[in-house]
Amino acid sequence: PSYLEEHDFVTTCVLSQLLGGGGSFSAGGPGKGLYSRMYMNVLNRNELMRTAVSYNQAYEDSGCFYMHFGCDPPFLKKMIDVALREIGLLIAHMPDA
Repeated sequence: PSYLEEHDFVTTCVLSQLLGGGGSFSAGGPGKGLYSRMYMNVLNRNELMRTAVSYNQAYEDSGCFYMHFGCDPPFLKKMIDVALREIGLLIAHMPDA
């Protein structure tokens, strides 16, 4: 959303931060950062997922909120299921405005 015109601009910024995300864990295991939803619900539970990140790109006249998921090719179908489940959880637990 455009930061000048979209009344939910701050909401999308907060949502992006809560979802968080990042790459798969390096040696030493998880726990090197915040436990965001993407880390807890996606990366920690699916060892073949390589990336799960949310972004909020906002410009003066436009913007885009999106989530990026990455995996090895054999895991693609499972990754799509995991991504859709996470989006479904966002919709199912949406607070009343």
